Amino acid sequence: MNIVAFGASISKTSINKAFAHFVASSFEEHDLNLLDLNSFPLPAFSVDIEKEPQYVAVVQDFISTLQIADLLVISMAEHNRSMTAAFKSLIDWSSRVQYDFLKGKKILLLSTSPGGFGGQNSLGLAIKILPMFGAEIINTFPLPKFYENFSPDNGILNEELSKALKEFLADTKTKLEW
Repeated sequence: MNIVAFGASISKTSINKAFAHFVASSFEEHDLNLLDLNSFPLPAFSVDIEKEPQYVAVVQDFISTLQIADLLVISMAEHNRSMTAAFKSLIDWSSRVQYDFLKGKKILLLSTSPGGFGGQNSLGLAIKILPMFGAEIINTFPLPKFYENFSPDNGILNEELSKALKEFLADTKTKLEW
């Protein structure tokens, strides 16, 4: 099985990228492709530039990368209580090139933030929006207070949240029949 994982942010130090990669790495027995959205440079979507070939090619490359996945692991970054402008624009671009660009894609949807709500506003928006383009949301998990609860070396530090993530992963594997 192929897993594609990324944080829905173009920040070079994205905590959501780190979290998505951490969670996706728990599927050790599967092939893992870790994406950085900076690999798909696009301006903000506009109908005035949507047909410019250099941008269409970038979007087609992004869609092709998603198509190889049996599972997408996406961690939603949050800016001002919404998804990032970069990720929203990527959705806009992708849906104009191929409306159902997520058709048949199973998605494990995560979020995290420095605050106590764990990026749940952007997570909620993704839950509403991504199925419109064909996605099947398999499971969701928000991680609050990233800097207090996560270490790149040790994973989730909070015992209760660590247990919740283990249960979440077991439930996800059951749903996927893996």
